[in-house]
Amino acid sequence: MKKGMLFTMVLGSIGLFFSCSTDDSGGGSGGGGIPTPVNFVIYAASNKSNTIAYYEIRPEDIYSGLHYVSSDKNEGILYDKDKDELILNSIPQRSTNIYGNMKGKSDRSELSLEMSGNSVLQNPHDVVKKDQFYIVSDSEPESEEGKIYIFERDENGMNLRNTVSLGYEVYGLEMVGNDLYHTIANTKDVAAFKDFLTTFTGDTLAATHKRIYIDGIKDVRGISFDRGVLVLTDVGEWSSNSDGALHWIRDFVTKFNNTDNGESLAIGEQIRVSGRLTKLGNPIDVAYDHDNGLIYVAENTRDGGAVLFFDNIQAGGEITPHLTFLLDGASSVTYGKLR
Repeated sequence: MKKGMLFTMVLGSIGLFFSCSTDDSGGGSGGGGIPTPVNFVIYAASNKSNTIAYYEIRPEDIYSGLHYVSSDKNEGILYDKDKDELILNSIPQRSTNIYGNMKGKSDRSELSLEMSGNSVLQNPHDVVKKDQFYIVSDSEPESEEGKIYIFERDENGMNLRNTVSLGYEVYGLEMVGNDLYHTIANTKDVAAFKDFLTTFTGDTLAATHKRIYIDGIKDVRGISFDRGVLVLTDVGEWSSNSDGALHWIRDFVTKFNNTDNGESLAIGEQIRVSGRLTKLGNPIDVAYDHDNGLIYVAENTRDGGAVLFFDNIQAGGEITPHLTFLLDGASSVTYGKLR
């Protein structure tokens, strides 16, 4: 039996327990925290509190819990499995913070800060990593201007290498090889910088190498790429808590390359998930797990905020999340395979 099929069956056996979610802060547990091996973990941040929710996926169970950080408003999160570190953008501290030794942290623990980047951020949205570089998307409040900060880490810490300024609000980030794909808030556009880290080594005002728009999307935000598939989130009208959507695009890089600059990727080349039953209102971040066919979504406003698990997105249309965990102001989500 394929790994993804097995996992879906395991989730199905406990789905009724979790589908109503845990408490409003995202805490609680399934199975009382039985010390079985953890296959992978999902972390989620909030832009309304200092809570970091986590969900440990075990062979026959899910355990959910909470950690806490000093910042009470965070957006942009990344788990580095190789270093066992959690990277997190703090809005009030204006920095990208790194917390270490995540596997050893107990439930309800305060995370210890390992290092921080320069305090230059204004309104960060996402963070990705490539080798020793940490790349952060940022925007100026009440402005459509955006920036991408590149921090470099060495034995002495993490310091700003250079800043790439943009004439639009950059939001979600995804590194595919050496190329940086990103979403442009308040549009339906996805753009790319080829060989990003070697092309932009100093402070500069940049134009994208290519920019296309995605048919069916109104306002794109989150982006995630795994094994050839790209997943995007659409928040629709920000004032609405019921018009969000997901777009699943197979062979995205090929389709992107075959679409002329400024032209559209047709809705027929995608799978769209939307509708009342999806619980998608303003989904602002997403993480895609190709091996298990699972998608984790940070829904920012509906029901106050939640982390949604989808396991059948390729069906398209109005599908229900397999699992729902309430998390006030859920702003970003990441996952890491541990085995």
